[in-house]
Amino acid sequence: QPWTSLANTSPPNIGDLFYSLDYWRYTAKKIASWGGTSLQHDYLSHYEGHRVMMANPRMMDTYFKSMAQALKEQGLTMHYCMQMPRNVMESTENPVMVSVQASHDHHVGMSEAKPVHDDSSDALDWQHLMFTSAFYGAVGIWPSRDNIQSTADPNALEDVLMANLLGGSMELGHRIGEANWDLLPK
Repeated sequence: QPWTSLANTSPPNIGDLFYSLDYWRYTAKKIASWGGTSLQHDYLSHYEGHRVMMANPRMMDTYFKSMAQALKEQGLTMHYCMQMPRNVMESTENPVMVSVQASHDHHVGMSEAKPVHDDSSDALDWQHLMFTSAFYGAVGIWPSRDNIQSTADPNALEDVLMANLLGGSMELGHRIGEANWDLLPK
């Protein structure tokens, strides 16, 4: 397999970023041993922008191919977050890719529920979701909605509806025990 040509080399000194097939096999086995079924890779824009990884075009290709192969060997799927358009295009070669985060990070304070419905905070996110979803659908992957907070967010109903319509992973952002169990099953 030509794309594993860097798999047997040591990763460069770049912090927590490792791209070898051995590293990803170790990681995928660990995820599977914990009962995991999928990996959500966040901060792709950080990894993609690292000067050492960008110094050799084969490094990022090897990184993604090694990750995909190791996850596939363990029967795991994956999701991308904070991706760049080139990551979306790369996902067409990734047999375990299921979904990508189609919106900006969605942060709602986890304090008391806010009683007032507020479209101003989410209107741009929803618009962004609609347009990016068309792009993701064109390459055959499912978009997802980031961090649905079903108790404190006054727009929780719309967020859950949008997440279901998108078809990607349901990304909840609750503290343990705080989910709106009446809303989520809907």
